[in-house]
Amino acid sequence: MHRQAHILHPDGRSMPFSENLVTYLVNRTNPARQFCTGEWIATLDNDALTRLSVLTDEFTLQSAAPHHDDIILCAIQAHIAESGSTFPVDDAEMAFELVAKLAILIALESLVRHKWIELDGRTSLEGMNKLCVRITELGKAHERDLKFPLH
Repeated sequence: MHRQAHILHPDGRSMPFSENLVTYLVNRTNPARQFCTGEWIATLDNDALTRLSVLTDEFTLQSAAPHHDDIILCAIQAHIAESGSTFPVDDAEMAFELVAKLAILIALESLVRHKWIELDGRTSLEGMNKLCVRITELGKAHERDLKFPLH
């Protein structure tokens, strides 16, 4: 049975990314397997991935605003799901760090979808030390189009 989460901001606004993540977590086919945020990100369609990227970029480039609540909650939920932590994230600096890490995972997924990189390993907020990134020939050809070098 597929269950849908409904998360609303106290002022009644929808929190679509938080809802999507919770729905993903509730409906995982193998909940015993360690959750990695990159797996959820990979399930987003291109439009949702782009919207999520814009939100994380806005958040990391400027101070928090009320419309950023969804992205902050999403990053905190992903952190709790990955780490198994039961304590709330109440530190603004930690929330910023989690959103910044989420932005990196989104960028990696975008590069994979463009076939500019290949990944061996799972992408997560809690660490990517076992992640191997290979730049594809297509990625090398488009490296000048990126804001940062791939090597």
